[in-house]
Amino acid sequence: MVLNIMDTLKELSDKLREWTISNTNNPVFWLLAFLLGLLIFKLTYDALSKN
Repeated sequence: MVLNIMDTLKELSDKLREWTISNTNNPVFWLLAFLLGLLIFKLTYDALSKN
């Protein structure tokens, strides 16, 4: 069961890596990656800054 989940995660990460490599020249990809990073930063910052 756990091995099956690990295999599935490895397959998904391989597909994501191949897709990322094939889209490295796409400016929309980089814009979305940057915006996603900002969103994660903001959510983390807000969660840690609560009083």
